[in-house]
Amino acid sequence: DRTREACPAARRTPVVAVDQSPAVRSGIRAILEASGHFLLVGEAAGVRSAAHPWVLRQGLIVMDALMASSEGFHVLRQVKEGNPHAALLLLGEWAPDEEGERVSQAIAFGANGYLRKDCCATLLVGAALTVVHGAIVVAPGAAPHLLNPEALLGTLRPTPSSLNGATTHLSPATASAQRC
Repeated sequence: DRTREACPAARRTPVVAVDQSPAVRSGIRAILEASGHFLLVGEAAGVRSAAHPWVLRQGLIVMDALMASSEGFHVLRQVKEGNPHAALLLLGEWAPDEEGERVSQAIAFGANGYLRKDCCATLLVGAALTVVHGAIVVAPGAAPHLLNPEALLGTLRPTPSSLNGATTHLSPATASAQRC
């Protein structure tokens, strides 16, 4: 399993976890570092910390979705303006009747993906690898509720694939770049 093979330390993607719960941040650290592809370099308990210049230099920001939405998703735009290459993966749980709208808004403001907090470790690692390489990932079950999924893809020419039930859209170059 390639997700369990460690990348050389210099090639691990630096990650910042943004969540008000220390237990969630510790879980993100444990799961992503165990994959061998990521190194948690920082944690933040507040969403405004995500726009800090040091955070913006990191490759992946895993952020609580409810925290991001409480700021009207503007922090996502700030992160993307500060570092267009930063990957933003939101973890959360919205009510089913608002999940599609919220995920659509988050992606429009710059998020690269959304997973529910109860996702399995394999899905979290796979989604993190996918968003770091520029693709969009949406939680299993959330994709059918998106308001306009085609608009989210822009000019990407997606190749649909399945990643443990998550909807992903990978270009052939992105799929090959996911290998360590």
